[in-house]
Amino acid sequence: MSRKDQILEAALEIFTVKGFTADFTMSSLAKNLDIGKSTIYEYFENKDDIIKAAIMKYLDDRFEVVNTLFHVEAASFEESFKQQLKTLLCVASESRTLIETLSPGFFKKLPDSVQAEVKARMEEARNSMQKGFEMIFVRAAQEGVITVGISQEKTMVVTSMVIGSIMLFSDSRTNLMLDSFVDEIYLSALKVLN
Repeated sequence: MSRKDQILEAALEIFTVKGFTADFTMSSLAKNLDIGKSTIYEYFENKDDIIKAAIMKYLDDRFEVVNTLFHVEAASFEESFKQQLKTLLCVASESRTLIETLSPGFFKKLPDSVQAEVKARMEEARNSMQKGFEMIFVRAAQEGVITVGISQEKTMVVTSMVIGSIMLFSDSRTNLMLDSFVDEIYLSALKVLN
């Protein structure tokens, strides 16, 4: 692993525990890595540069997992929908940081120099997720599970329902059983789509 990657990984460890908007210093990061601050500045201009690079790496890694979910060709609509939803719920419940990045106030807490690029990446990920759900809705229509020609509004409602379910499932105060929760979301999605 390169020194730059080591610095990013150390920053991500801090952010995973404390959140992306946590205060951290270059000094504490250097100390955690047992290197001098000057070494960090060889790879990053400033703290905002580290925050941006860490957030982008974090988002890219998580969204890569999510995007691969939508390329399941052999499964039926029900199997595909449920498997994708289970994976999304598990990824989210394991990471409070991911939920933080999905929250409405997240962008406002970021340094100004980072906001636009992170917002664009999040929008790209949302669009990709939306297209992924649209693909499985096409499969559902081909299988006769839902009617052909689902409106964009209905697919947006189901996508929003899924995103809301992720937020709810990730809340440590809820005690939901994964399989039964996924079954209920699937049945609710069918009601919306038909």
